[in-house]
Amino acid sequence: MRSGAPFRELWKSRLASPGAHFPYKVRDFIRTHHVPVLEYPHLETTDEVLRQRRRYFGEYMLFATAIVELDGRIVLVQQHYGRHLDGGYWKTPGGGVGKDEPIPAAIRREVKEETNLDVELLGPAAVIKTGRRAPTEGTIDASVVVFAARATGGDLQPGDPGEIAAVRLSTVQEVEAALRRLADGRMLVLRPGTTEVLMANPLSAIPTSFRVETPRGAWWGNCIWDALGIPAMLRTDARVVTRCPDCDEPLTLSLEGGRLLEPTGVIHFQVPATRWWDDIVFT
Repeated sequence: MRSGAPFRELWKSRLASPGAHFPYKVRDFIRTHHVPVLEYPHLETTDEVLRQRRRYFGEYMLFATAIVELDGRIVLVQQHYGRHLDGGYWKTPGGGVGKDEPIPAAIRREVKEETNLDVELLGPAAVIKTGRRAPTEGTIDASVVVFAARATGGDLQPGDPGEIAAVRLSTVQEVEAALRRLADGRMLVLRPGTTEVLMANPLSAIPTSFRVETPRGAWWGNCIWDALGIPAMLRTDARVVTRCPDCDEPLTLSLEGGRLLEPTGVIHFQVPATRWWDDIVFT
């Protein structure tokens, strides 16, 4: 992959269409607060988990989360089910919004329940449109409303010991150091001189010449191999739209059932595999 569009294109590429469907509560909230909406594909889950979600939430899931500032740092919580992961599963506090509960009230309640902090909401930052998809149970849509907030009272501690294992404060520098560690381990590729994520293989954070279209959404691959890796990762059929790097002729590769249809063509390795990481962006 060679140099791409500015990083802000990532934000633009995820903006939901004006006709995106939302329940009235979310729709009215977006219109009232003029909040940008970022659209992401449904995540795969099991039929049993989706049935549980549907029994609990109905046909739509609504969540709210807050980026809470306390003493110049960001509040994070560690949930019990993620403690087996290396370093723990940390996230911003938040949770489900009740059927008749106003969204701002829900985020204040969730932050209090999880961190014992009282907060002042500074305003909504974005709404994320996503959902879950199961093999036979279909899909359930979801929205996540993201707030910026400031702690105004309470002592930081796990508010719900049955759900929250630990709480902590993290600086921007600590988050950046974590991103650099992932980059050093070749789990991510950062834009040179920054901590902006450029690649999370096989996905690209900016538009490239390898567009992958699937029933679950569209993504950008870093190269043709990563483009083919995206449908394999998602276990779905796909169409890869690209161009010949030699003659610029349009090329389309179709995949069904994990197989490449009409697998004819010539593959040229410009850089030996042992040297890919010498300059992975060029490769």
